[in-house]
Amino acid sequence: MPTGTALARRARTSGMHIGLIASLTIILFLVVTSVLIYFVPSADVTVTIPSQTFSTPLALTATAASQQDVLHHTLPATTLVFDTSVTGTGPASGSKKVGTTPATGTVIFTNNGNTPVDIPTGTIVSTTNGKKFATTVDALVLKKGSEVGNTVPVQVQAQVQGTDGNVPAGSITAIDSLDSIKQANNNMQVNLTVINPEPITNGGVGNATTVTPSDIAQMKATLEPQVQQRANAWLAQRAHAGDVQGKPVQKEKVAATPDLGQVTPSGTFMERLSLHMTVLVVRAADLQAAAQAEFNAAAMKAKAHYALVPQQKVNLKKTSSKTCTPVSSETSIILCYTATGQIAPQVSEQKIRDLMVRKPVQEAESELTSSVPGISSVGITINPGFFPWMPLQSQRISVHFKVVPASTTPNK
Repeated sequence: MPTGTALARRARTSGMHIGLIASLTIILFLVVTSVLIYFVPSADVTVTIPSQTFSTPLALTATAASQQDVLHHTLPATTLVFDTSVTGTGPASGSKKVGTTPATGTVIFTNNGNTPVDIPTGTIVSTTNGKKFATTVDALVLKKGSEVGNTVPVQVQAQVQGTDGNVPAGSITAIDSLDSIKQANNNMQVNLTVINPEPITNGGVGNATTVTPSDIAQMKATLEPQVQQRANAWLAQRAHAGDVQGKPVQKEKVAATPDLGQVTPSGTFMERLSLHMTVLVVRAADLQAAAQAEFNAAAMKAKAHYALVPQQKVNLKKTSSKTCTPVSSETSIILCYTATGQIAPQVSEQKIRDLMVRKPVQEAESELTSSVPGISSVGITINPGFFPWMPLQSQRISVHFKVVPASTTPNK
């Protein structure tokens, strides 16, 4: 059996264990409580601020290169670019005389050299004013002093159809294809002359259908509604609600095949109408941002430390006056508005959090109403509700602004 000493020792050991467990429990409770106090509480703070109606005129200029600038009253614009084309076929109504048959005749080649010369088919000869003819057969011109002679007649045909090929006797005197003749004769030197002893005749003309300016204009009038429909549909897809659209700048280009004045053997022609369109657009978000900045600048000038109520938009109404006339051109848009909105004292959310953090609820409320100008009342909700003080962390405080109209309505 245990002795009295052993029993006493065992009792002391048991008491120490119990004390240690109790101490650990208390420490754990304090740690958990501290963590809960630090991280769990949250607060919703509703701040009531009186607002006033304020209006100011706006005159804004937008270009493709400008940016939002309150000092110069500018804002950005986007340039939209659209290209399209349509084609159509229509009848040609013009008529003109054109060559229908080439003039023909005979030229005489004379060989003044000591070697026979072969003159290939297609040799080109011409008049002094540049009218050209081609030989239609191959011919051999014997050398000078030959018993049968050193000349030979060769048939030629004008290289253009019509009466332009009809030339008088003795007018064809030049040989254009001497190099070709040399190549056909093993590159030997040749000494030839040519002349037409009789006129070159039989070049004829006739009527042909051509494309006229009225043909092109009528086809353009037919195609224009098609390109306009495409342009309008494209622009409707890219200009959104609230955007401000400038005046579209359109450039049209017409291409006809055959072209103006040219002959069309089929009696018809094809026309392509191309459209290049550019238009400046001020996006709704950019307009609202610029209007808000201009509005706030005017409001703060009229009433110090006042600005547009948070989360509210400026109400814009188009106007025109001596100081601002709306204009839309290829390179810029001038926008004229009257901007109206509710202004209130500027109150920083972070300042509110910093003033209230770690304070008892009533003290935090009193601190806020006395330290921040423009606040008419404060409502605080703590979660959980039994915590009597504000959270220890400022980010656990949510600030909500409640704007109520004031009795006075200052206007610029």
